[in-house]
Amino acid sequence: DALPIYQGQLFLDDAKVKNFITCFKDKQFLVFFFKQVKRNQSGRYEKEFPYLSPCGRERNFIRCDDRPIVFTQLLREGGPGNELLSFCGGGDKLAVKFEPEKLVM
Repeated sequence: DALPIYQGQLFLDDAKVKNFITCFKDKQFLVFFFKQVKRNQSGRYEKEFPYLSPCGRERNFIRCDDRPIVFTQLLREGGPGNELLSFCGGGDKLAVKFEPEKLVM
């Protein structure tokens, strides 16, 4: 399967309109999908789909403008200094510690 990522949202490759209505929203699926993402070194479609998310014997090839992981929310659960950056619609299930000193532009 081919799946494009647009503004941190996951879509089927043949979706004509890409918005909140047409993206995948099931949190359990998104958590599983994004935890499996890795560089495509399969020998197939590497140029067109630089990332993939394996699921058993199936490979989900990923196309994106830059990187497949997009931070979408700052979670302030624990007070100052304990914030988490959530990515790709996964809430606290897809999150990393927010370390503002590591931000670069």
